[in-house]
Amino acid sequence: TCLADLVGPKRLPSAIGILMSVQGLASLAGPPFAGWLYDETKSYDATFLQAGAGFLLAGLLPFLLRLRRKQTQDVTEELADMTDAMRVARENDVLLTSARETAV
Repeated sequence: TCLADLVGPKRLPSAIGILMSVQGLASLAGPPFAGWLYDETKSYDATFLQAGAGFLLAGLLPFLLRLRRKQTQDVTEELADMTDAMRVARENDVLLTSARETAV
């Protein structure tokens, strides 16, 4: 599932718990908010637009999180490559130093 891909198998139970909690809060707060919005505007247009915006945000959020995660992975890989390059350079310095010492 998309949630499992985002958080990994170790964090999946916690993520499902948080997801259910947020869904529960939205289910409790949504109808009173929609009623208040209707009372203020005397039209259901705003309530449908608000609900549509919520669904749109909920649909886009996993893609935005995945994009952020990919950027974090790219930075981590770059740092790992830099660390490897520094390690190789250090090993080369040690080898050159020992070669010079044996040549003398």
